[in-house]
Amino acid sequence: MLRLKAGNSDKRAALSRRPTALGADDVGSKTMVRAGELTGARPFEAGSLGSIERSTTEVRAVRGLAHFQELRAEWEAIGNPWASPMQSHDWVRTWAEVYGTDRDLEILSAGRHPAAAIAPLVRSRRGGQRLELAGPDELGEVMDFLYSDSSAVGEIAAALVHSGTPLRFWRVPADSPVVGAVKNAYRGRGIVRCQPSAGVPSLPFDESWIDPERHLDKRRRSNLRRARRIAEGIGPVTAEILAPEPDEVGPLLDEAYALEEAGWKGRSGTPLARAPLTGEFFRRYATAAAKEGVLRISFLRIGGRAAAMKLSTITGNRFWLLAMGFSEEFEECSPGTLLLMETIRYAARLGLRSYEFLGGDEPWIRPWTQLLRPCVSLRTYPLSAQGVVALVSDAGALVGARVKSIASAVPRAARALERHNALAYVAGPKLEDAVRECRSLNERGLRTTIGYVTGPSDSPRTVARRYSTTIDAIADDRIDCYVSVKAPELRFSRDLFQQVADHADARGVRLHFDAMGAGDVDETFTLISELRSRHPDIGCTLPGRWTRSAADADRAIELNLGVRIVKGEWADRREREVEPRAGSLAILDRIAGHVRHVAVGTHDPWLARVALRRLRSAGTPCELEVLMGYPFQRVLPSAKAEGIPVRMYVPYGNLSPPYSLSQVTKKPRIAAWTIRDLCRIAKSRTSQSSGVAGGDPDPRSDASGNSIGSES
Repeated sequence: MLRLKAGNSDKRAALSRRPTALGADDVGSKTMVRAGELTGARPFEAGSLGSIERSTTEVRAVRGLAHFQELRAEWEAIGNPWASPMQSHDWVRTWAEVYGTDRDLEILSAGRHPAAAIAPLVRSRRGGQRLELAGPDELGEVMDFLYSDSSAVGEIAAALVHSGTPLRFWRVPADSPVVGAVKNAYRGRGIVRCQPSAGVPSLPFDESWIDPERHLDKRRRSNLRRARRIAEGIGPVTAEILAPEPDEVGPLLDEAYALEEAGWKGRSGTPLARAPLTGEFFRRYATAAAKEGVLRISFLRIGGRAAAMKLSTITGNRFWLLAMGFSEEFEECSPGTLLLMETIRYAARLGLRSYEFLGGDEPWIRPWTQLLRPCVSLRTYPLSAQGVVALVSDAGALVGARVKSIASAVPRAARALERHNALAYVAGPKLEDAVRECRSLNERGLRTTIGYVTGPSDSPRTVARRYSTTIDAIADDRIDCYVSVKAPELRFSRDLFQQVADHADARGVRLHFDAMGAGDVDETFTLISELRSRHPDIGCTLPGRWTRSAADADRAIELNLGVRIVKGEWADRREREVEPRAGSLAILDRIAGHVRHVAVGTHDPWLARVALRRLRSAGTPCELEVLMGYPFQRVLPSAKAEGIPVRMYVPYGNLSPPYSLSQVTKKPRIAAWTIRDLCRIAKSRTSQSSGVAGGDPDPRSDASGNSIGSES
């Protein structure tokens, strides 16, 4: 069972002293600021925001951060319907401080003290001078005015029209009175462009959400139970939902940021730890939120180690999810989902109104809720010089985007054609496609190898899981096949490779390490030497073009490995290279009679004939290995003449051909290969795999672009 901890007893006591921590409907009234106390406040002005003509409405402007703090009491006195963190005084102040926008703040308020509406705006000079809603652009969160009286919103909108400054509100709730007020104010005074924007996922609560699992379908409940069992198999599982004091925020965020960086955001380059402004913004805001008692930092720990984190606040009687992350080390037990479930349970037990996911609609959110709060974007172009500049700028950007879209249609079509033609070189996206192909090839007398082609978002643990399921498929189907693996794809992880090797040994399936970059060889051999005690049937690949391969052949002999000799795809930029044919034969002569097995991986008829003949004369068990999709009719006679079996390397996974149409002007033969592959795909898969359509030169050694394997 997951144990829920809300922090230590002092923190729980602190919560009892801070009712806002549990998210009262409103932030709560404080002492109102009396008229005249806002020394930085002045009537909103028309024209360039610096002219002297007074607005006809009761609207005041506070400009710059120096006087912004004086507005806090009025700000927090407004009982906003949603009271999101983005609308809080702390959020806007922190953003202005961190992003250096303090001098550009333009906070408008309507109504005599206290204000009935506040518009947190900032001056922007992108595409002409505009007014935007305050907040970090890169977060893309929904922002709105604060208001207790919608008529006061109309007064601010009228003052904005009177100023002649264009507006650009990226994402506003569609039901906000701001939308209608702006449209009404601009009638006959300018142009309003209102377009749908991404909705915000929201999960309304009732008492049943104290048990979140009951709202999931049967399959997802089963997956959740399985994930929990896997996690508990690793170690004790606990969920912590902490309400830290301000001085405790720093160490907790250090741990949370490190955890986020250990996940997919670390690979994509978007973690908070590597985003100086955003990371610092959340640090300062979290400290301010902790001071108010509304911050929650949650961790899921497995075996005492942090596996997932969530950063959130409780305001307006709602739970707001601001940031999250998980470690890919625990990916198999879905730590992010387990922690999400516990935070939902926690929020429901507090009697909160809803769980606000923020961001946009995502597949991982839909099992919990499909309710989206609709949003719109607003742009205005008043009848002023600034309005004309903004209109011309936006029109130019729109035309540019459409031209770019048309221009990008050709490369998009080329990429689609490349993906289609990849079916000639990759069995398909699924393991079942590769197994079906191998079964067909076995029936025709060909042995096989299965290799998984990674996608751009695959984590090391995901790739390791693909290797293990491939091992199971080979063993279950009893096909004559082994698994090819790539050490860099698992980042040379000892833990992951030990699991894969143990599994391969238990199922009686050979494991073979493909050659990648020359810089990876030493670490790959070190890994292989560590795995030999766990699994005796392991092989390696030696490229003939690398000078270092001669010495690596001695390491293969010492470790008693199976060896695949290839010409080599990847260049060794640190050493002068060897002519591939000569290098391949030099390796062969060195290992013949000294290793358990040799595969000659080539589509070169001369090399196949000479290499197989030498190996057979030396009495070394050997075979010819070819790549799926490449013509190999010309090398078959050499194998048949020596009575040597043939094996085909069958990739599956990410669809990627061995050539790029972007290179067709430099290498016109790519056009011929493209037409050839289109014709071959039109035939049966069995005919393609047996090489009937072959006869052209091997494109692998000449083409540049994405590759499907590691050898040629």
